[in-house]
Amino acid sequence: GAASDMTVHGHGALISSTEAQHFSPAIDALPYIDSEPTTTEIAEYQRRVASTLSTCNLQQSLNALKPWEFKHEALRSGKLEWEVDTERYGVPIPENDDVGAMEKAYKNAQAQIEHQNARIVNLELLSKYGSSTYVTHNSQLSSQLSRLQSRSAALRQEIENTNVGRKLQQMEIGSWMEKLERRYGELMVEVGQTRLANARVEVEVGELERMIAEVQEGGM
Repeated sequence: GAASDMTVHGHGALISSTEAQHFSPAIDALPYIDSEPTTTEIAEYQRRVASTLSTCNLQQSLNALKPWEFKHEALRSGKLEWEVDTERYGVPIPENDDVGAMEKAYKNAQAQIEHQNARIVNLELLSKYGSSTYVTHNSQLSSQLSRLQSRSAALRQEIENTNVGRKLQQMEIGSWMEKLERRYGELMVEVGQTRLANARVEVEVGELERMIAEVQEGGM
């Protein structure tokens, strides 16, 4: 019947199944249509946010970042000099004639020589191929940046289109819901008037029944 073709939609309004297919299947709020929150509602939202923040220790995480922020700022401004640790590159000489210490120092010296040879090879490779490698790498980064910027612009446009479409849809739904609310109010008035008329008729019927009963009793 007609009742089976009606669907509860959005703010509790009844709409036909055909109209329901025209709009989004899950409309719980219309931010472009709904009224602004009251002071009481804003206070309640703020209370909930404060309650959520109180359960996570954000301040501790922020404090952990401060030393790194200080070092970065100091290095950037030139107030902090970055010192290279040269101790690990040294070759300490044993203070005594201990064979174990001498052997350890000898192995350490060999390791340092190998490290230096590796550094020299790396520097030679960097001197020979470094410039072209950096140019190629920068070109790759530039190409990647261009792709990301294009993708970002496309996503921004998609977001803008979505927001515009959502606003237009909500404005259409808002106008349609206002019409339904007015119709609902009119029907409620008619129902009230009908109930009042029924009550008056019941009173009149009761009065007529009472009069008929009195007439019948008088005739007897």
